[in-house]
Amino acid sequence: MKTASRPGRRGRRRLGIKWKLLVYLLCFVAVMLGCLWLFQVVFLESFYKSIKEQNLKDCRAQVVRQLARQESPEDFLATLALKEGVAAAIYTTQGQLRYSVVTSPGETITRLGSNTIDQLAAQIEASGEILFVSAPRLQYKSWMAADDGGGYLFGKSKFPTQLSPPELNIQPRDSTIDNIQTLILGTAVSLPGGEEGYLFLSTALTPVSTTTQTLQVQLIYISLLLVALSAVLALFLSRRITSPIVSISQTARELAGGNYSVTFHESGYREAGELAETLNYAAGELSKVDHLRRELVANISHDLRTPLTLIAGYAEMMRDLPGENTPENLNVILEEVNRMSSLVTDVLDLSQLEAGAQKLTPTRFSLTELGRETVERLGALLAPQGYRLIWSADREVQVRADENKIYQVLYNLVNNAVTYTGADKAVFVSQTVREGMAYLQVRDTGKGIAPDDLPYIWDRYYKQTGSHKRPTVGTGLGLSIVKGVLELHQLPYGVESSSAGTTFWFAIPLAEGEAPPAGR
Repeated sequence: MKTASRPGRRGRRRLGIKWKLLVYLLCFVAVMLGCLWLFQVVFLESFYKSIKEQNLKDCRAQVVRQLARQESPEDFLATLALKEGVAAAIYTTQGQLRYSVVTSPGETITRLGSNTIDQLAAQIEASGEILFVSAPRLQYKSWMAADDGGGYLFGKSKFPTQLSPPELNIQPRDSTIDNIQTLILGTAVSLPGGEEGYLFLSTALTPVSTTTQTLQVQLIYISLLLVALSAVLALFLSRRITSPIVSISQTARELAGGNYSVTFHESGYREAGELAETLNYAAGELSKVDHLRRELVANISHDLRTPLTLIAGYAEMMRDLPGENTPENLNVILEEVNRMSSLVTDVLDLSQLEAGAQKLTPTRFSLTELGRETVERLGALLAPQGYRLIWSADREVQVRADENKIYQVLYNLVNNAVTYTGADKAVFVSQTVREGMAYLQVRDTGKGIAPDDLPYIWDRYYKQTGSHKRPTVGTGLGLSIVKGVLELHQLPYGVESSSAGTTFWFAIPLAEGEAPPAGR
């Protein structure tokens, strides 16, 4: 015979927090490394050119502002070249070089011919400005040689002998060619004196291949380091996170096994502490419920045992003793059977109310008549035992609700009052109307309910300590049924208690067309 396995025991096991953290951290590292690879390797040259282009445009704006002041731009161009590393050349429309400043030997923009100027000017006039990259040029690296004139050559410029320290014995060195491109920006400008011309700015585009290779090697080491740190961090965080959870899980197993005295320790992070606090509260409530459930079972067992004992005793007497088969004895047996049936019915009603299985059937009926008939019926039943049920109503009213369930509420409240009323055995049932609501109050003259017990009297399984006795009528489950029925109707209810007695009340809206009394 096959037995059903416990869910989750043999199914696919889920990843623990440690492995999930590791996966999440590795995914985060992979995304970050991917971003670094894209920005620092793949798109490095594009970003580099974009920055250079923006730098040239900013310098162009500064030069244009300087020319607008109608002052000679030579000093300004020299400062710009020194500060920004940008070479500049200003030509007239006839192709004559008017102003220039270079940052390194061999600048192409200072050696533009008239034909080249004409071609570039045509493009500038067509598009407003031109931006292009020139072909690779010669780069004269650190070499210096004495010439016949007593000076030193640096690139193609000749400087006085005294600029070089006389003690240095510099030998001639060969120049080399670098694959260096030049980014050139050209635009039309107005020269001092109102003459038109063209401004060309250039900056060297240093090859980034070596930088890219360096970054690639660095990213490899960074990747390995981040993976290792992710594993360590995942292990550390998983222990910090799972330790309180494991402790709570172990304690929860004891709670599930019926040990309601367990304590969940509020340690670790805030969420774990809140979970432990909630579970401690749940354990306390489960302990109360279990205690009340045991008392309920004991009370119901007591209430069932009494009629069963009477039924068995009378049945044996009628069987064994001649002449005892009388209508009186049969009536006792029937009464006890009805009492047992009422108890079972109330338990079933309470279970259905708590499960939400009961449905309402609202109708329009006279609440005053229902209250009067209920009091008269129960009063006649209890009169032989000395109980007095007093009914009063300020007016006849009609309401719309489930009449049978409202009767059940009133019946249980009256029975509860009869069970706990004082020595005078008086119970007062009254109806008053105010603010469009009909209020029903059931008051006894007992010793009252302790203030600490008042919040719990409606709870299932609850009873006052030491107060259980066999009800005169009913089963003792009345208040739980009252609460369920009234909440099913969404009606207000409550209780007020003092040493002079206890009053239970509930209210029902008047039916449509029921006018409030005059003056109210």
